[in-house]
Amino acid sequence: MSREAKILTAILVLVVGAMVGLFVLTGSGSDKPASTEKADSSKLIRDNSHKQGSGSVTVVEFGDFQCPSCGQAQPVVERIKQEYGDKITFVFRNFPLPMHQNAIAAAKAAEAAGAQNKYWEMNSKLYANQQEWSELSNPSESFIKYANEVGVADIERFKKEIGDNTHTAFIEADKSDGEALGVQGTPTFYINGQQSDSFTYQNLKQLIDQQLGQK
Repeated sequence: MSREAKILTAILVLVVGAMVGLFVLTGSGSDKPASTEKADSSKLIRDNSHKQGSGSVTVVEFGDFQCPSCGQAQPVVERIKQEYGDKITFVFRNFPLPMHQNAIAAAKAAEAAGAQNKYWEMNSKLYANQQEWSELSNPSESFIKYANEVGVADIERFKKEIGDNTHTAFIEADKSDGEALGVQGTPTFYINGQQSDSFTYQNLKQLIDQQLGQK
């Protein structure tokens, strides 16, 4: 093999490796087969985790508010919640990725709104406006605007909590649980403890229907 061919081969290997690494970190919407292993229930949900509904099938999402794949998954999540209603319990866990500069700040904004009973409203608002705030050097003003729009009552308290460490331990506990479960990218879903990295409607629906059929 000539020297030039060796150089080209080395470059190709590096490019392919980088693409694979990016794919793993950012998540995938493909119909990747779900793992058949059940996750540790003590790491999936904590007593103070954010929950919607009280159905027999639990859908847990480990997500990052700045993650583009999570933003793409959000309409699917909303459709699933609307269609299944009280048949499922939906749980959101924070898993901010280090590559996203505003992910932790956004998680703090969601938690600060949640402290005033507006968590799910802020959760939806952050995803709906992801492109607006995700690349800002300081997204605080955007978060304050969203807090006003969703009806957070004490804006001064909200401002304080997005600027300090009031909710840091909660966010870190979420991520620690995800890491213990083997979460590597976002969004990652668990349907009654069965992991799925796919967020297509068809895949999530199939997994939920399978669990409902076992009840």
